[in-house]
Order: sequence, then structure tokens, then C-alpha cells
Amino acid sequence: MDIPLVPIILGFVLGRMLEDNLRRAMSLSGGEVSVLLASPVSIILWVLTVVAIAWPFLKFRRAAS
Repeated sequence: MDIPLVPIILGFVLGRMLEDNLRRAMSLSGGEVSVLLASPVSIILWVLTVVAIAWPFLKFRRAAS
């Protein structure tokens, strides 16, 4: 499938920490999801995440045209 090994390993290593901290944030906020967008830094990180996920799809789509 030609998938690089490094992102898969990072996902396994950091995935558990991400899940634990998300669970902690949700329990501290009483289940309120808006706490994830409460600061300008978190908004910037969410935007960068969306761009990083969408970039390969947009690049492939532009190359196919």
C-alpha cells in the first residue's frame, strides 16, 4: 500500500496519550466540546490539522485535473 512506517508508529505511540488527555479534558469540562475551541492557540492547531489532512486530497485532485 506504500504507506510510510513513521506516521503509523507515531500514531501508535501518541494515540494513547491523545486519548487519555482528551478524556481528561472532557471530564473536567463536564462533557462540553466547546472547551476544545476555547483559546486562539487551539483554534490555530485545529485549522492546521484540517489543512494537514486535506492537503494530500487537494494535491491529488489538482494533479488529476
